Amino acid sequence: MARDQGGLWLMLGRRIERAINILGAVLNVIPELEHDKEAALREMLLESHDCLYSHRRGYGMNYAYYKVWQHLLLDRGNPRSLQYALIRIEPLLNRLNAQEGDALSALQKQFLAIQTAVTLADPAEWATAEKTQSELAPFLLDIQSKLFHLGLALENQYFKHAQPVSRLR
Repeated sequence: MARDQGGLWLMLGRRIERAINILGAVLNVIPELEHDKEAALREMLLESHDCLYSHRRGYGMNYAYYKVWQHLLLDRGNPRSLQYALIRIEPLLNRLNAQEGDALSALQKQFLAIQTAVTLADPAEWATAEKTQSELAPFLLDIQSKLFHLGLALENQYFKHAQPVSRLR
């Protein structure tokens, strides 16, 4: 990938989009998990994110909620996880917002709030289908919303639109 300004924007957009897509996929599956007695949905979720084989290497055929959420959302060593996507966003924001001194920019603070929440999350709190629906879903919705707002803040700070903006939703 090019290391110029255009390449920076492409990498940053790709990482934010990947994080939002991971969250969206998990959020779409959560309502169906109460019927997932054989763990087929959890296995499908891992497969759809190219995490199935790395999950099997680390955890075998155990698709317990705790292990699936740990691997798909919080595993810093899994290149397809939410946490890994966030780790890759940070240096891009730092390059984008290079400032004199030690103060963080507003965008860096906004991102740090997202990354800290994900880093401090405990997958043991989401160990059942019920806890996944009552605790994980609201947490992921909040993170998804914050990432979406980070993208809008980046857009508003760095881009000027000559024509009215229309969003695809």
